Amino acid sequence: MSSIQLQTLLYGFVGIGSVSAALIAVFNYRQKRTEWFFKLYEKYYELDSFREIEQILFYQLPEKLEELQAAIETKNNRDLLHNLDRYLNFFELVGSLRRLGRISPRAIKMLFAYNLQSIKRQRFLQDYINKYGYENLAHLLKRV
Repeated sequence: MSSIQLQTLLYGFVGIGSVSAALIAVFNYRQKRTEWFFKLYEKYYELDSFREIEQILFYQLPEKLEELQAAIETKNNRDLLHNLDRYLNFFELVGSLRRLGRISPRAIKMLFAYNLQSIKRQRFLQDYINKYGYENLAHLLKRV
């Protein structure tokens, strides 16, 4: 075998190795990204403090919505406000990740569209979000 043939064969192996490494890197990236999305989704559903706010927003029971609005206006129900802030902070994080390009709009819609629309439906929550500096959440709500 001549040196040119050997060199060509060597370049072929290097090329195959490079393509294989690239494919493995893409697969690993997608796998890690899937695990990351699952952890984010899991984090949302494992926190009990989110359930109370989620139920208020999902079922839209007038007395519960009034209770939440009153808690915001009077600051009397600290536990409810604390749960609201934790809930909104989670979506502030999601909004921050979106603005940093770490999560796509499509992924956000697939995972949290209904949650975000439930927040958006309540004008008093939008006022609260704007008043207390949930800038990334406000930005996110404009795009849902």
